[in-house]
Amino acid sequence: MGTTVTSAATFTAGGTDIAYASMFDTSEPTVCVTDSQTSGVAASVLLNPAWYSASGVASQIVPLIVPTGTLIRLFLRYPSGATWILSYDGTFRVYGCDKMPNAAGVYPSGSIFWRLDASTFTAASTTLTAPATTDHTVNGASVKVTTPISNAGYLLRGAKSVLVLVDTVVSFDGLSPIGTTVPIVAQVL
Repeated sequence: MGTTVTSAATFTAGGTDIAYASMFDTSEPTVCVTDSQTSGVAASVLLNPAWYSASGVASQIVPLIVPTGTLIRLFLRYPSGATWILSYDGTFRVYGCDKMPNAAGVYPSGSIFWRLDASTFTAASTTLTAPATTDHTVNGASVKVTTPISNAGYLLRGAKSVLVLVDTVVSFDGLSPIGTTVPIVAQVL
């Protein structure tokens, strides 16, 4: 179900908790990948999540500490005025971990990771369709999130923290305004 991390890996701590379903209409879901367009990692990292800290995009990946809840849903977030002409789907993997990173963002040695979005650790990555055909306004009209990637959510299976890694990046042809980032955000149910 998971693979043991044999040495401590450096992670950026993800804060104390993430948004809950009851707060969805008034609270913005928490970012777990700061830019779905530039945060892809190598295949070897997907098989051992502890290696992502040396991938060159570690600063764009935010592990989430999950204090409660049974499911996690993922969305793409974008400014309400952003437009795109054509998009190309990306892929990602969602990992649960039996431990939390410390205040410096380091997971303890012996941490075990497992896939939340698939039945086996080495299963193919999940498709990240972008843009979705519908979206939901969050925080008034300032930000929007797409329809959830998995509307029912992925079972946390006892995870104390969650790590989302991008396999192939999302591509927006003609995304406007130029420089707009499209993060992956999470919500716990």
